Amino acid sequence: LFLGFAESVSDFDRLEEEHDNILAGADWAFAFQDGSLVKRYAWAMDSCLGTRGHWTDRKKLLDQALTATQNLEDKKGVSSSLLQLGILAQLTGDYAEARRMYQESLKILQELGDKSGLAISLAQLALLEEKEGNLKKALELIKKAESIFLELNSPMAAQARRDRERLEKSQGNSWLGRIFK
Repeated sequence: LFLGFAESVSDFDRLEEEHDNILAGADWAFAFQDGSLVKRYAWAMDSCLGTRGHWTDRKKLLDQALTATQNLEDKKGVSSSLLQLGILAQLTGDYAEARRMYQESLKILQELGDKSGLAISLAQLALLEEKEGNLKKALELIKKAESIFLELNSPMAAQARRDRERLEKSQGNSWLGRIFK
């Protein structure tokens, strides 16, 4: 009942009202090792939990989804869980953990040949590099992501282009960028 509700409702206020019940359902699915239900709960609630700042609940649910997808041998699901855990780690300032998660996700996506997922993970890693002040590495990564998005004719190419242009401008404006230009 609560999973169906979570999957069908996009109004975060309504999801917030049933927050505890929905997460109890996810805990029940995890306790009974129903990996497919755990995955569905995680994907249904991830945006709401992230947007509303429920970092602890989001981390727990994503950790459960990671375990469930690993048990199901669902490599795409594992990669998605790792990417979302990486984003969460980055948002909460744990850059080393974010980097580890992104790199694990990238490895799986390369094995799967998932170009779209690869481009998304590269773009996210570029944002991490930028956050840490590694503008040259960030620019290299976002260029790769943009190239893949363009190859796939993805609408995300436009965001990657804007990120690349911002990084190029930032690199050119930094005192090191001017010295080593």
